Formats: sequence, C-alpha cells, structure tokens
Amino acid sequence: MSSQYPPNLRICLPVLILLLEAALILVFGFFVSYEQSQNLTRDYPVFQDVSLMVIFGFAYFLAFLQRYGFSSIGFSLLLAALGVQWAVIVDGFLFHFSAGKIRINLQR
Repeated sequence: MSSQYPPNLRICLPVLILLLEAALILVFGFFVSYEQSQNLTRDYPVFQDVSLMVIFGFAYFLAFLQRYGFSSIGFSLLLAALGVQWAVIVDGFLFHFSAGKIRINLQR
C-alpha cells in the first residue's frame, strides 16, 4: 500500500524542517543569551507541567491520534519544539530585545 501523500511532499517537508531548524539555531546563537536561575528546583516543575499539557493534552489526544496513530507522538513533539523556539524568538524580539541580545531566564 503506497502513501497517500505525493512524493514531492515527502521529500520537501524534511528539507524544509531542517532548513528552518538551522535558521533557528543561527538566530539563537547570535541573538539569545541565557541567564541562569537561582531557584531552578522551584521553577522547573512548573515549566515541565505546562510542556506536558501542551504535548499530550492538545496535540496527542485531540489533533493527531485518530489519523496518524503512534506516529502522532513524533508529530506532536516536532510541532511543540518548533513552536516553542519560534515563540521565544518572536517574543524576545518584540518585548525583551536590548543591547543586541534577547535575554532568557525562568523568572518571566
């Protein structure tokens, strides 16, 4: 049984995602600086809980499970990773850009 998607989509999509990820890595390398938190043991569980809600709550159970089966976990993680990276960059450039850098910390 062949795939229902055209062959050009199966070739272009991974290349597009790799180029997008390479561009995001370059932007993070040149424009983002990270400040370490003093209360990491207090702040990290909150971040972890929100990440689990995004990945399993929305993407896995609602959007992809019926159509893609077990590969829906991979799609969910891919979209969540790209979405978080894009959100950090856009939010940083709009609201937290100073002295040529975006400063990231867990206190915001």
